[in-house]
Amino acid sequence: MPFKQYIRKADQRGEYWEGQTFEEYLALCDSQLTTELLLDYLPQEGPILEAGCGLARWVVFLRAKEFDVVGLDVSHEALRTARRHASDIPLITSDVLHMPFSDNTFAAILSFGVVEHFEQNMHAAFQEMRRVLRKGGLLFLAVPHTNLLRRILVHPYILMQNRVRRTRGVELVFDEYRYSRTELRKLVTQNGFEPLKIVPDDLTLPYAMGLCRDFRNRLGDPAKFTLNRLGVLVATGLNMLSPWIACGGVFCVARRLD
Repeated sequence: MPFKQYIRKADQRGEYWEGQTFEEYLALCDSQLTTELLLDYLPQEGPILEAGCGLARWVVFLRAKEFDVVGLDVSHEALRTARRHASDIPLITSDVLHMPFSDNTFAAILSFGVVEHFEQNMHAAFQEMRRVLRKGGLLFLAVPHTNLLRRILVHPYILMQNRVRRTRGVELVFDEYRYSRTELRKLVTQNGFEPLKIVPDDLTLPYAMGLCRDFRNRLGDPAKFTLNRLGVLVATGLNMLSPWIACGGVFCVARRLD
């Protein structure tokens, strides 16, 4: 089963991009391990939707490469910020569970860091994406990964910490699910998609999502995903063994089944 992550209610962040400028956040697209794969698979013809686009960095990045991309997000603040930096991009304020599009509208859908936050309605999110996706259309999905380092060190520590917090009366709230490769493949298949490619999702050095989030200021800056010297050494060694050991996410390209 996927790992179910809880956090203190007091630690809930308003927006995940806080601590970065728009330019810094956009620049991470060039450092994403999955960018080349995304560009290889994205259809050149037909509209593309990023469902849950946040600051719309992928919308800006891909439109600069002449892809026809539309962004959708429930956060008014995120889209206002995006428009201040890229006023000409098409952005729509809406919930990914109730998208204002006709059936079979898009040739591809991007969903990065979204579905894992649905504790109860994840299936509904997949069905809505499937509804607006054309027959045979592609879904590009990224979710947090239960990498080896997390299974051995991070998750046991989190579970112990949560037990202590509950005994002290600290209110915990659901944050996200984290998936193994096998669990993601099963999730995608059960929701009407055929997985075509599953790869590690993180950033190239000196950046890293997994290590910065899991070890915070010990190995790097979690707000900017920038590793310190020790973090770079650790990441280099682990990546030489396998890119799956410490990657923050798992990325899947899947085709809608009919």
